[in-house]
Amino acid sequence: MTEDILDSSGNIFIDLGFPPDEGAVLQKRAELMTDIRKFIKSKDLFKGYTRKDL
Repeated sequence: MTEDILDSSGNIFIDLGFPPDEGAVLQKRAELMTDIRKFIKSKDLFKGYTRKDL
């Protein structure tokens, strides 16, 4: 079974069939979560920290 490989639009959510406006929001949320994860890792934070520690 062969399937065609399509070029990406640059937004995986739109490629998966979400409407463009919803896909854009989901993409931004994913980017924000990635940035937060990188920040937490760079500061070596863990569950024990509270908001005031940031």
